[in-house]
Amino acid sequence: MGKINVAVIGCGTIGSTAHIPSYHKNNEVQIKYLVDIIPEKAQAIKDKLGLDETDYNLLLSIIEKFNGGPVGIEAIASSIGEEVSTIEDVYEPFLLQNGYLKRTTRGRVVTDKTYKHLGIIKEENK
Repeated sequence: MGKINVAVIGCGTIGSTAHIPSYHKNNEVQIKYLVDIIPEKAQAIKDKLGLDETDYNLLLSIIEKFNGGPVGIEAIASSIGEEVSTIEDVYEPFLLQNGYLKRTTRGRVVTDKTYKHLGIIKEENK
């Protein structure tokens, strides 16, 4: 039997603190739809569900240790204790496709979307 698909209508306090986290942790349930009268609220929860702990650690490492980038993949791997190939094959595709990370000729750079999503004020280079 496949997963049970659910739709959550309303992403307020109860939905975002009780229902959605419970569904997300349950391996037999797939959250198919998240809707709210305030679309930004539903999108923020979708964004949060999309990032796992390693995604957060990778992005925070680039921000905190490398001033948001650019930084080489080897330095990122070393800073979070992951293999380069694992980052490139597992984590980076999602982060690139969803606009959290950019590849440049000088290295990886977190985007403005990342700062906003993580609630971090971007320090401009001086």
